[in-house]
Amino acid sequence: MSPSYLDSFPTDIRDPLDGQATDGQVPDDQSSRVPLREGTEETKPGETRSPVRNTGTVLVVIILFLVLSGILLYALGESQRTGSFPTLSSSTIAELTQTSLLDSRPDIVLMLEKSGTSARIVIQREGQSSWLLISQNDTTVSNPALSPDASQVAYLSKRDNGQIVISSVLSNTQVAYSSDTVQAVGTGLNQGVLRICEWTPVAWAPDNSRLAFFVCNSQRAYSSAMVAKTGEKNAPLSLVFGSDVDSDLPRELRWLNNSKLVVTGPPVNGSAFASVTTLDVP
Repeated sequence: MSPSYLDSFPTDIRDPLDGQATDGQVPDDQSSRVPLREGTEETKPGETRSPVRNTGTVLVVIILFLVLSGILLYALGESQRTGSFPTLSSSTIAELTQTSLLDSRPDIVLMLEKSGTSARIVIQREGQSSWLLISQNDTTVSNPALSPDASQVAYLSKRDNGQIVISSVLSNTQVAYSSDTVQAVGTGLNQGVLRICEWTPVAWAPDNSRLAFFVCNSQRAYSSAMVAKTGEKNAPLSLVFGSDVDSDLPRELRWLNNSKLVVTGPPVNGSAFASVTTLDVP
């Protein structure tokens, strides 16, 4: 028997992707083609497969992933920025807690929280998750007012027979006007013994330069508006001429501008409504 050589047999070596014979001698037989993987698109003879379609799908998936990740990160950031409202300690939680939103600006929120006879003043600045305790360890506070530039909070304290306290929101510093200081002013003007009214509101001038509040006579029914200059150490106090009335009932006051103050008073001439007076403040 004569030997058989490899080159004497017809060869049908096919590309596993397109099924075409590599030497061109054998016709393209569908039955002899290598089966494609399931889900693989078949190409026509002489046609090359483009990776663009697969690349586009990958890009769409990546873009969707990035968009969803951005939404999730934004939501988490907003949650952290907003933070949670302050609460009293667990020892006083049994008492009814009342929280009042008193003022809000684009970057700061001022709140007063009460529990029984105790109260505290807190603020939260934008970007902070915690609340800053403005009134520190004083629980007798009330009537807080945020300055126009949102850098200070003034409020009434019942400590030491009454105080008007100015606290910075940027640092742990406080300035207080006490009833002893007010009394010295009243004595000099022959107004008797004055003290800071236990109900007085506190009002800031639009330019942050002055603070207005009410003082009362401890021996008779009398109240008058008083103005203190802020930002000055040992700044003098002055009574507002024409704001005094023979009554120590609660009153209101507001600044119209840096030199005019509006104050309310008891009804006059049999009226059922409070009187309103606009006064110049030099």
